[in-house]
Amino acid sequence: MINQIRSFLLERGIAVRQGLRALRTEIPIILAMTDKLSPRMIHMLEDLCTDWRYFDERIDAVSNEIETLSQQEMEPGAS
Repeated sequence: MINQIRSFLLERGIAVRQGLRALRTEIPIILAMTDKLSPRMIHMLEDLCTDWRYFDERIDAVSNEIETLSQQEMEPGAS
C-alpha cells in the first residue's frame, strides 16, 4: 500500500523518502498541494490512506489476539 502511494506520487514528480514514518508525516502536506495533484488523484490517495489505516488497525488487532492466545497457553494449567 505504501509503495503504491509513493509510486503514484513519484509519477507526478513528488518524491517521498522511503519509510512508513516519512510518508505518514508528508502525506497531509502533499494532499494539500492542489497545484500538483488533480482533485481525482487527491481523492484516490485519500482512499488509499484510509485503506492503509484500516490495515494497520487490523494488523494491530490480530497481533494483540495472537499475543493474548500465546500468554494464555503459557499459563499454568492451560490446555
